[in-house]
Amino acid sequence: MNDFFTHNPLWIEKTGKIYALLERVKISEEQSKDVLHLRRTNRIRTIGSTTAIEGNRLTAQQVFDVINGKVVFAPLQDIKEVKNAFSAYEQIPDFIDSATETNIINNDPVNDPVNIDFDPVNDPANSFDVLELIKVNPRISYEKMVEKTGRSRATIKRMIKRLKQEGFISRIGSDKTGYWKVN
Repeated sequence: MNDFFTHNPLWIEKTGKIYALLERVKISEEQSKDVLHLRRTNRIRTIGSTTAIEGNRLTAQQVFDVINGKVVFAPLQDIKEVKNAFSAYEQIPDFIDSATETNIINNDPVNDPVNIDFDPVNDPANSFDVLELIKVNPRISYEKMVEKTGRSRATIKRMIKRLKQEGFISRIGSDKTGYWKVN
């Protein structure tokens, strides 16, 4: 009798690898059931906590029972709130999928910065107003600079810090009796 196939040890090795992969898939499926159960449990706990913040009076067990379809004796409004929250959580994956398809989340021009090159608060050119004031009066105070420029004290401090860092000015003496030196 002729064999329909030739006996090759390589086939036995490949069959063993396939069997090992199938076992991995089986183990993975069993573990994912635990993960999905844990996700659902955490989602229910989250719903219980968030609705409690809003004044919902259901206990954690009652929230579990409402979501699992059991009868709960509680105010109808609280039960409806929990059901609506769970429904909203269930719809999140669908929303994310549709948002990704329509570019609501990714690359949405609405969420892009408007004028990335121009920042009026941190614009170095604005610091030169303060530099001019210091040239005219090296003993000028922060209050006088605020008064003359119309900017806040924090903005004036930031401008002076930038001018110091860039080497345009330095402070000679103490804050009270010292003066600004223009370099």
